[in-house]
Amino acid sequence: MNLRIREFLETPEDFASVVEIDNACDPEHPSTMKEFRYNYEHFDRKRYVLRYYLGGKNRENRGLRLLPPYAPSV
Repeated sequence: MNLRIREFLETPEDFASVVEIDNACDPEHPSTMKEFRYNYEHFDRKRYVLRYYLGGKNRENRGLRLLPPYAPSV
């Protein structure tokens, strides 16, 4: 099996994948693509760094890794 890990792209497919995986991990607090996209677009990138990675076989995204927000030292 070839596992591919890549950075999150701002595409409808990747937004949908993140929401699907997140909702599967925390079904008691489901979110929508609209909510996730809003939070993603309004995240304070001037103060914090945030990275999402998707992993899966071929083009199927089966995993998500979020590097928690952090403030880089200046």
